[in-house]
Amino acid sequence: MDMRDIIKKILKEYDDPIQKISFDGFSDPVLIPQYNMFIVKFLGTGKYDKISDIEKIMFKDNNGKEFLFNADDIQKTGSSPFYIKLDTLRRYYDVRFNDDFEKQKITLSKNEYHHMLSKLRETYVSEGRCKNNKCEELRDVIEKSLKEIYGNKYGKYTSTNCEPTFGFMNIYALNNTKDDKGNYWSKLNYIVTQENPTITLLMNYLKEYGTFEHGDFIEWVYNEKDRLFNGPFLELMIRNLNIPSTDKTFGKDVLSVIKKVFPNSKVVDSFCPSDTDFMVIDIDGKNKIIQPVATKSKRVLNHNGKYYIFFGRRGGSPEINRDADYFVIPDGPVFKNTNVIKGDRAWEFSDPPIYYELDFDTTVERRHKMK
Repeated sequence: MDMRDIIKKILKEYDDPIQKISFDGFSDPVLIPQYNMFIVKFLGTGKYDKISDIEKIMFKDNNGKEFLFNADDIQKTGSSPFYIKLDTLRRYYDVRFNDDFEKQKITLSKNEYHHMLSKLRETYVSEGRCKNNKCEELRDVIEKSLKEIYGNKYGKYTSTNCEPTFGFMNIYALNNTKDDKGNYWSKLNYIVTQENPTITLLMNYLKEYGTFEHGDFIEWVYNEKDRLFNGPFLELMIRNLNIPSTDKTFGKDVLSVIKKVFPNSKVVDSFCPSDTDFMVIDIDGKNKIIQPVATKSKRVLNHNGKYYIFFGRRGGSPEINRDADYFVIPDGPVFKNTNVIKGDRAWEFSDPPIYYELDFDTTVERRHKMK
């Protein structure tokens, strides 16, 4: 090969956004104790260098099978083989090892344990929707495991004035949650999303192995499902759940206002799993939806023909339930749901409250954040 051919070969390699490397197969996972993680080596690749600024790396084994990765996920140190984190590898491909390897265990100090648990909590715990794929994958495997064990208890839950929703029913049942078909909402539904069950699973895994890889953790949850979601371990998670109120009382301060405006009203016994921020009352034989609203103050500002209620800086203004008929501030005013605009820290009404015992504020002050 003359010099021109060599130059062409080099230029071709560097113009190609994919670096192609032959390898002899994957090593068994190797524990790196100082980082509490497992890596997998690409055997026979120590003689190759990693091209800088490359986008993708493709490894081709002796059988011709190709494995494509983002270059940022592949590491190389000196003349050692290329390597990848075990959980990252399993995010790309379902690679199996001999007996899927006997997982090594290490002992964490108390400080190491709490530090690792704190970091994992940031990843796997989320109020409401998950903020990352790892959190979603954990919820998916918990729900999948529960369905495999309690699948005959899963179905549609339909309750008066509530959106129909699917979930577990009639096992570990919640009081006062009977739906239109006689089913009771189950505490198992909160195992999937709440913080305490997630923390309990993470604590158990860390105490057992002393190290953590996402893919191994997800696989462990599924493989251990009969132990984790049955018997004493499940009972422990259920005891630590933060169960929402199901009696629909919402406090005397809300009911007392409703009774002043609608003396003959009564609370309709219904439970809505997907929405707990409203209540249904019977007014003269017709069901009406009430949204209790916790404001910064019970006072109402009347400014330029509009009426404003205000909310604290930390939480901001809540979402408006557009299906609500009335908004009730505890021990405060009652508004009908007509022409309401939501701001970051205030709600604006075109119509005055239908009930309000105080004088209106009429002076806009610095504390009034009207947008």
